[in-house]
Amino acid sequence: RKERSSLMSLNQFNFDSLSVWLANPAVQIAITLFLAIIGLWLAKKLAVWLAGLLVTGEDQNPAAKKRVQTLGTVLKYLFDFIILIAAGLAVLSQLRLVDLDLVYAWGLTSGAQILLTLVLMVVGIWASQKLSVRLAALLMWKHGEDVEIKKRAQTLSNFVKYLLSFIIVITGGMMIMSKLGFEIRPILASAGV
Repeated sequence: RKERSSLMSLNQFNFDSLSVWLANPAVQIAITLFLAIIGLWLAKKLAVWLAGLLVTGEDQNPAAKKRVQTLGTVLKYLFDFIILIAAGLAVLSQLRLVDLDLVYAWGLTSGAQILLTLVLMVVGIWASQKLSVRLAALLMWKHGEDVEIKKRAQTLSNFVKYLLSFIIVITGGMMIMSKLGFEIRPILASAGV
């Protein structure tokens, strides 16, 4: 008899009260934060797994393992950043402080351009580092293995690397500031450009 009454009470469960409860902004915020915490935990596991895919075999040298470990850390921070931004926007939207349609429209226009600028900056800095290493190798090959030439080649290589990186960061930063709506003409005028 008890089993029958429990089945009847389940059948009589009011799903309207559940939908009213789920429509409560406080409940939605709690669910969003709970999902963000699960997402952060999964991001850590995913980053470790992706980095582990890159290590093949037991014969990897310590430098390769260090690069893979660094890649795993970078991936984890990237995933964490994306999850925290998404959760923050969801909470602000539930509090009616942010309109997600405007955020979406901005993300497709200026946001995409900023992301592309950041990617090009990273690629440019990577290319400048590779170029500086090639420059040092070329100078040492052309002038021999003299210790003094080696020091000069390393100094010139470092100078080229830091100069190109500085130019890339300043130019990319100005482009990003422009996309964010900052007026960069006064900065350019004060720099004498």
